[in-house]
Amino acid sequence: MAEQYFDSPRRFYGYMESAVDDKGRILIDKKNRDRLGPNFVAAMLPIGCLALYPRESWRARESQVLEKRSTSPGWEHYTRLMFKNVADDLTCDAQGRFVLPQWLRESVNLKGDIVLNGAGDRLEIWNAEEYRKFEANRFDYGADRRAEMERAREMLRAELDSGDWGI
Repeated sequence: MAEQYFDSPRRFYGYMESAVDDKGRILIDKKNRDRLGPNFVAAMLPIGCLALYPRESWRARESQVLEKRSTSPGWEHYTRLMFKNVADDLTCDAQGRFVLPQWLRESVNLKGDIVLNGAGDRLEIWNAEEYRKFEANRFDYGADRRAEMERAREMLRAELDSGDWGI
């Protein structure tokens, strides 16, 4: 029986090498295409790679953040950073390829050889060289990129804990 697009949770496993072609297309294997569903979202993670999420999984992540609606600085910074580098309503063609917008490819230097890495709730897309650097130093890799998002997250947590949401 084929997996239904609305079944949840859909998990992503494994590692696959691929490439971005000259038209900005990325090939995804059938199993991961089925798990992503007909429409999916690409979002840049603070570590410096992209994550592909089934649309409904992304909407759940959005809702968790947006239900805390506030005008507080922590919430504003966090949502600005979270939603800045996102492309939604992506879909694969009949050959299993999708086009990633150029501005998003450039934001994480996706060109040539890439890695697709299953990470449970998401399928990560890495520049192959950057993935090798990450593998060599997992805990410190991307610390400079993660710092800004973590600072906004800490501000948001402090505001939520204090009940001062700026509403």
